[in-house]
This record gives sequence, structure tokens and C-alpha cells, in this order.
Amino acid sequence: MTKTPRPTDRQLQVLAAIDDHWTEHGFAPSLRELCEVLDLASTNGANDHVKSLQIAGYVTRQPRTIRTLRLTDEGERALRLARNGGDDGSD
Repeated sequence: MTKTPRPTDRQLQVLAAIDDHWTEHGFAPSLRELCEVLDLASTNGANDHVKSLQIAGYVTRQPRTIRTLRLTDEGERALRLARNGGDDGSD
């Protein structure tokens, strides 16, 4: 089994934006909302980030359906590690 590479700092920002939106609103952000939070000029940029996170296994979403973006267990773990300074809190 191959190990998922550690997310980049920018990928962690995207994961945090998705997670924060879920926590605050109870549903996934739109690509436009991700653009606003991440200071991106277009939804294509947000979509590119989401696609790379999907390929890496950090998020899932249903094609052609809005607000289905979710962090996977691996995405939640990576974000937790980043927020806790490398401690995943599993002890």
C-alpha cells in the first residue's frame, strides 16, 4: 500500500477552509466561497485545488452536484496533525 504524501501548506489551507465552513454552516462550501476565503481569482483555481485533494485522497465529492465536498478520514487526520503541530491526538 502506498502512503499518501503530506499535503502542502496551500492544500492544508483548502482543507481548513472546507472544514471550517462545515463547522460553521453544516454544509460544504461552494467553489465561489472557497475562492473568497482563499483569495483566489476564479473558481477554476478552487476547482484545481479540490481536484488535487481528491487525487491525493483528502476529500471526496459527487460529480456535478453542489456542496458535496467532504474531508476523508485521511484529510481530517492531515488537518488535525497540522493544527496540533504534528500531534494527531490519537493517544
